[in-house]
Amino acid sequence: MPQSVPSIDYLHDYTEDIFKENNKRIANPTVIGASLFDITATYAVGDYVIKDGGLYKCKVSHTGAWVAADFDSTDIMNEVGSGGSGTISTCTALAANWTGNSAPYSQTITVQGLKADSNPILDIVISDTVSTGIEEQEQWNYVTKAITGANSLTLYCYEEKPTIDLNILIKLV
Repeated sequence: MPQSVPSIDYLHDYTEDIFKENNKRIANPTVIGASLFDITATYAVGDYVIKDGGLYKCKVSHTGAWVAADFDSTDIMNEVGSGGSGTISTCTALAANWTGNSAPYSQTITVQGLKADSNPILDIVISDTVSTGIEEQEQWNYVTKAITGANSLTLYCYEEKPTIDLNILIKLV
């Protein structure tokens, strides 16, 4: 017995319902970590609010009517580009600084701005010299794990340790 095909009207209504639901989620500012300013709410330092279409970050504990001096006007790009998501920096894992007489080896490198809860993407900065770049890539593969701390990055090698210095690119996400 052939299956029935949904009518065009049914498909239109279905896709329109999905569109409306998705639109609600996009339009709801709490999805992005901010809420519409509410005079009955209490805001802590660092809370985000939306007022008159603008994004603001609370500077002091605030309750009651809008007081512009209590909030800094900001935008998403300013917030994620200053030590947050998207920040890019570099560091070097020196061949001489690996600790341990046998695997696993480790090395802690000072990297200003990293936090224990940072979630970086790490990659090797490859030399323009082909033979050096190949060696850097091969030895970068020795790095098994990385853990962030307060202004630090600790690398672990579970089998072999690099015998050359490795320049590392760090991008926070």
